[in-house]
Amino acid sequence: MLYQSFNIRRSARFYYDRLNDDQRRAYNALKKCVEEYGRSTKVSVSKGCSVDDFDRIGFFVMLDNPLLYYLDYTSCSMYRMADHNELSISCHYSYSKIEVENNLLRITEKVEDIYYTLFKSLKDDYEKEKRFHDYLIENVFYHLKPIEKRKNEFNVIGPLFSGYGVCMGFAQVVNLVMNSVGVKCTTICGDSKNTEDDTGHAWNLIRIDKNYYHLDVTWDYVDVRGSLRYDYFNLTDDMCRKDHTWDTETGCLSDKDNYHVRNNLCARSVSDIHRIIRDTDGSLISVRFMSDRMTPEKALRSVVANCRYRFNSDQRVLTIEMV
Repeated sequence: MLYQSFNIRRSARFYYDRLNDDQRRAYNALKKCVEEYGRSTKVSVSKGCSVDDFDRIGFFVMLDNPLLYYLDYTSCSMYRMADHNELSISCHYSYSKIEVENNLLRITEKVEDIYYTLFKSLKDDYEKEKRFHDYLIENVFYHLKPIEKRKNEFNVIGPLFSGYGVCMGFAQVVNLVMNSVGVKCTTICGDSKNTEDDTGHAWNLIRIDKNYYHLDVTWDYVDVRGSLRYDYFNLTDDMCRKDHTWDTETGCLSDKDNYHVRNNLCARSVSDIHRIIRDTDGSLISVRFMSDRMTPEKALRSVVANCRYRFNSDQRVLTIEMV
């Protein structure tokens, strides 16, 4: 029997909590309709409401509830007659009802397996987060199929069962699994410095020890198996704004559980680099520069002879690989 801390249907309800009463009623009605694979529903709303007040409800339902991945929120339509206090909502889906039912069983079994394999012995939320971060990077490829074959990589199905996904798929599976094991998490949508088109970018907002952080597993992904990095592991708003933009209020102010701060991997001088290299057990070393005057060349000069390095100039993170 699973511990009470495991619940695959648990949601942080991040977007729901930011809605007004009318929007929450529409949200709840739409969510119930989608869970039942219904085609339409109606909900009472205040006289002063317009359809425009509800134009993102489908998107919020999908973000808050990764198990409702099959909702085609872009095709949801809402209609309200001017003299009626009732909103009509129609639902459209990108998977058949049989696919949804079969996938729910598969997802439940897979997440239970992940729970027992990765989390059962863990109590610390930070360690749960890090273990799943590493699991995704080691087991899932960032991959975008040709447009006519795109489907699963944008939701939890691709990362869980096919071993591939894009930013939304990565973010939604983190959302699903972290909430399932009792760590509050949601998906944030915005843009990133490396976005090459208008598709935008998605990553996570995660709560560790009462503080929220930005977690971008996609940007920590390296297309080399066994290569881990933590440039985007638990960033503050100020850190994340270096190469991400978003319009949701996030309130990430603490850096206490940022990967580099927590593990004492921050460098203000070359002597700090010496200390970090000396104290690191392994061939891969990650250092966050805390001074703009620090450069990779200055940091590595006469410190290590045989190494390769990569420098993230936006996040000021130097990754050293000893060879």
